Amino acid sequence: MRNSEAAPDPLQKATTAAVERSLNAISQSEDLTETFGYLPTELQRVLRLPASLKRCYVLRILMALPSATCAMLLGLNPHAVNRNACWAAQILARIVQAEVEGKEDPSARVFFGMDLFV
Repeated sequence: MRNSEAAPDPLQKATTAAVERSLNAISQSEDLTETFGYLPTELQRVLRLPASLKRCYVLRILMALPSATCAMLLGLNPHAVNRNACWAAQILARIVQAEVEGKEDPSARVFFGMDLFV
């Protein structure tokens, strides 16, 4: 290893290994909110996101991995990772606002063509 290259962060290495093993399992699970009902409301909202956005949001925002690392794990380019993470954050904000106002936000459902308010 050259002096200019930093040693990989142990947390990042562990996260990478865990993500590589679990991406398919998460994608195949039908009802994550029921399975993970013990999670805080904020994380249950994340589970309601479409899989492609959820993966980017969790890795890029919650785990704070560099976009290049996320891109490598997900088979995307770094721009797509950042774009999907931003979209996910916008949808989560709409979900929270709709919950506060006591109504659904149909724009999120229509935009992604799926029911985010299960």
